[in-house]
Formats: sequence, structure tokens, C-alpha cells
Amino acid sequence: MDEQRLITVTGTATEKLPANFVVISVSAVGESGVYEQAVTAAEQLSDGAVAELKSAGVDVRAAGVSVNVVSEDKKIVGYRAVKKFSAEFIYDKAVLSKALDALSKSKCEWRVSFSLKNADMQEKLITRAVKEAKASAQTIAAAAGVKLGALVKADYASSGGHMPMRMSLSAANVTEPEEITLSETVTCSWEIK
Repeated sequence: MDEQRLITVTGTATEKLPANFVVISVSAVGESGVYEQAVTAAEQLSDGAVAELKSAGVDVRAAGVSVNVVSEDKKIVGYRAVKKFSAEFIYDKAVLSKALDALSKSKCEWRVSFSLKNADMQEKLITRAVKEAKASAQTIAAAAGVKLGALVKADYASSGGHMPMRMSLSAANVTEPEEITLSETVTCSWEIK
């Protein structure tokens, strides 16, 4: 198709929505001069925090264990074991409060992240972006004294279905997440007659 016989327009649709999903990432750290003791310390810390979270009504998902060597002057002096896990749930202020209270009883390191879990929103934004692009193309065509023909090309870079993480906090006074701004962009080309 001859590029000079096209109108190409980029449409963008944006929406601000309250975050509705919480991920609490937790690390239980155990250190010792003996490998097995470092791992055991991390596991015990983890087991206690997992039990506290479960008693708060939150499901927990294991993420893995890693062990690093602690060195001084190029000599191994110990081991640092880190057992990671996470709690994920639909945002509810009371549930979040219980989960954070439970974690405050542990000696684990943790971080709270908020995101948006809404499978339909991405599709709605793409549809709006295409409609916006078409309306702009029709305006340009009318101003140029031509008619808009068939859509011949649409470019869209998928965000992979993942909504962005908005904020992370590690303080125990987390109450409500901020709104998340979502945006989808589509570039469309139409024939002109």
C-alpha cells in the first residue's frame, strides 16, 4: 500500500482506578557460622511468620530459599540464608491490617505492593484507544476533503496482561493504596479515498 494514501493516527486511552490487589513480599533471614544452622534459622523465622499470616486469614505462597557465603578478608566466616514467600489477596483494609499486624510480630523483612487486577480493563482501554484514533482520522480526512477508507494496519505493543505495580511500602502504617493510572496506545492506518 502506498504510504501517501494513508492516514495514520495514534489513539491513547487512560483510566485512573483504585488499586485492588495486595502482594506482601516477605524475606526470613537466618545467619550463622554453620550452614545448616543458618538455613534452620531462616526456616523457623519463616514458619512463624507463615503461621501468623495464616491465622490472619491470608494465603501464603512459597517463593524459594537462597544461601550466600559471608566472607571477611577472603575467608568464609558464615552463611546467610534467605527464605522468601508472599501473601497475595484482594485489597481489604481489615485483611491488610491483620496481615501487617501478624508480620509485625515476626522478625522478617517485608514489603507491601499494590496493583490492579482487572482483566477486562485492558481490553476496554484498547477499544477506547482505537475509537479515539478513528475519530481523529475522520476529522483529519474531512478537513483534507477526503474520505476515510478501510483500516489497513493497527500497531499495538501488548503490556502482557500485567497491570503495573503502583507503590511499595514497608511501614506498618499502610492503610490505603493510591489510584493507578492505566494507559493503552494503538496506532492505526486507514486508506483515504
